[in-house]
Amino acid sequence: MREQISTPMPMPTLQRLSPAEKARQRRDEEGLSSTEEPKETDATPIHHTTLLSSRAKKIPSTDLSSEAYFVKVGTRLPSDLVEWLKQQVEGYRRRNPHAPRLTIEELLRIAIVDLRARGPVDKTVARYRATVSASNV
Repeated sequence: MREQISTPMPMPTLQRLSPAEKARQRRDEEGLSSTEEPKETDATPIHHTTLLSSRAKKIPSTDLSSEAYFVKVGTRLPSDLVEWLKQQVEGYRRRNPHAPRLTIEELLRIAIVDLRARGPVDKTVARYRATVSASNV
């Protein structure tokens, strides 16, 4: 038999939100209400990709905090690169057991920030492509 515990205040009933309502709440949190339309400054219409890129520009160049606004990027990598990334993450965890946990996503963000700090990627891309084309010959 279960013991009944009386509470001095009523427990709220949780309601499941529809995806549309959840999206509306997130937009309101970002400062764009659900009834507002994005304002167009020119006669040209604003496309969805433009809105995404303008939102992505809100991130400071070196901000990797968990409060930053992230955009999901889907990509495919060769299995040997994914295996190498996993080995790097596991090795970091072994060498630094008390440090915050490193993930593959964080390692990729760090690599991209490091690449961006080096300046234009022209030399890096040319060196990579030369290496790849030389190994395919």
